[in-house]
Amino acid sequence: MRSVGRWMAAGGGWVIGTAAQMQQAEVWTPAAHLACMAAAAVLLAGAFVRRGTPATTPALVLAAALAAFALAGLRAGWRLDDALDPRWEGRDLLVTGEVVSLPQEREQGLGFVFRI
Repeated sequence: MRSVGRWMAAGGGWVIGTAAQMQQAEVWTPAAHLACMAAAAVLLAGAFVRRGTPATTPALVLAAALAAFALAGLRAGWRLDDALDPRWEGRDLLVTGEVVSLPQEREQGLGFVFRI
């Protein structure tokens, strides 16, 4: 039963790591996130080697928090890579694509999915 409590605590660490990433004003570099992931792996390995000691639970919580922080940050970076460059905002662009959905009414007007 103690191991269930440890993994539940690690789940709490995961939530804390994700929440901490959501509070970041800007996305860190992929190298920084990979360093967090490496630190999480070292902590997890240490927790495995020293399982059963009082340090195991805090190590699992911190490892989960670091891993979640890194994964959320990497995903945010990947999503931002798809964003329109701010230099192009507000300018007329000529693009070729395909309308793949019917128009839907939104607060700002009509919108539809356009695949480039």
